[in-house]
Amino acid sequence: MIFCSLSPLHKKILVLIAIVLIGVGVFILMKPKPATDVPESVTVEVSQEVMTMLASPTAPTEGPTTAKVMVTEFLDYQCEGCMQFQPTMDRVRETYQGRVRFVVRHFPLVEGHSFSKGAAIAATCADRQGEFFGYSSTLFAHQDALARTDLEGYAAELGLDEASFVACLDDVSVAEQVMADRRDGQSLGVRQTPTIFLNDAMLSGIPSEEEFRSLIDGMLER
Repeated sequence: MIFCSLSPLHKKILVLIAIVLIGVGVFILMKPKPATDVPESVTVEVSQEVMTMLASPTAPTEGPTTAKVMVTEFLDYQCEGCMQFQPTMDRVRETYQGRVRFVVRHFPLVEGHSFSKGAAIAATCADRQGEFFGYSSTLFAHQDALARTDLEGYAAELGLDEASFVACLDDVSVAEQVMADRRDGQSLGVRQTPTIFLNDAMLSGIPSEEEFRSLIDGMLER
């Protein structure tokens, strides 16, 4: 599985930040638990602080807010690993429709992916017109064509209100929302894309579809 990660310079900066957070005790409180380290037979207390940060009220979601299991993905539209993982995520979303809540957060790796932030902004604008998942799938299907004109063209193809979409692309608050996603991810330990959380637990690596379903089933049965 291919991952996309932060640049070496940003990794060094994040290491220094982590050291400071450890010194004041915040990092210890916020650090997610690896899902693969949790025995399925044990009832685990979920960190509501982490869950609240993951389930941002502005994030694209699908599924009931009362679901026992929440799957959160941090992604980057120029990340090849994210593109490869999307068919698995799409099938899992379909299988657990109505039983699991799915949340998408943006984590544009702007240091190496020059179109990733713009694509995330466009996906956010599509979400504001109720067409996030269709637009997101289109971006991954055309990962090599994410320039401004491309983004506007995909909106037109999906029947979005073009004037509203274009205005949204230039709205600074939308760009801030995207970067707020990234800051939340960094606070939660996200360093590469795709990164998946099951409730408040960060997966160590990317599971196969069989492993992914098994983890979700185990959490639903608890």
